Amino acid sequence: MSQPTKTTKSVSDHIRALYQRWTELDSRLGKLESRSNGAEATSGTPSLDNEIMAQVIELEHRLRQLETENRSLNELCSQLQEQNEAISNLYVAKHRLHASLDAAEVMRIVRDIMVELVGGKEFAIYLLDPRQKILRRVTGGGTVKRPETVALGDGHLGRVAAAGRPFYLETTGEQERSPDVPLAVIPLRSETESIGIIAIWQLLPHKNGFTPVDHQLLELVAEHAPTALKSAHLHQRSKGARGG
Repeated sequence: MSQPTKTTKSVSDHIRALYQRWTELDSRLGKLESRSNGAEATSGTPSLDNEIMAQVIELEHRLRQLETENRSLNELCSQLQEQNEAISNLYVAKHRLHASLDAAEVMRIVRDIMVELVGGKEFAIYLLDPRQKILRRVTGGGTVKRPETVALGDGHLGRVAAAGRPFYLETTGEQERSPDVPLAVIPLRSETESIGIIAIWQLLPHKNGFTPVDHQLLELVAEHAPTALKSAHLHQRSKGARGG
């Protein structure tokens, strides 16, 4: 769990200071009203002179300012919390990808990241067979049957793998696209070569689209999953050479 930052602490201190000022101003306003009511009961006529009325108006104005500042600080706190959560998710994803030297486990970790952090519902992960120039589905999520193999350069999936550039659908409206058209296709690149793709057709119900953090997570997976797979394959070859 991330530790509270200095910025978060300073915001909390500011909120407490604002609350104290608010309490003091409210107390002063109460005393002014008591003075006014007492004088009116004694004389039978309103006794609020211009000076007291001006103080009341000033206090009301300052209270409104404090309410506005308090709302702004609450919004800032929420933004800081979201940023901390995003940073934490990126750190966790990167750490998990490099935590295993087993290729199958790396693929399971990528799948978990897609579900737990990105919010993928219908998706598939394909790895490239460079000799046959075919993408083969190795894992995924969802109930819709997706193609097991895709020729390099064929359709959205094959074109992204061949070009090495991510594809994002501009609109996510389910009625505005064919169910076969993916929301996103992310190439997995090792140095200058494509080793596969991640294709996403549908997000979980609570997701209306990809957030900036989702884009960062997908970029992180695209960068680090191939490295983790390469390390796993090298480890397996090393074990085989040693007879382990």
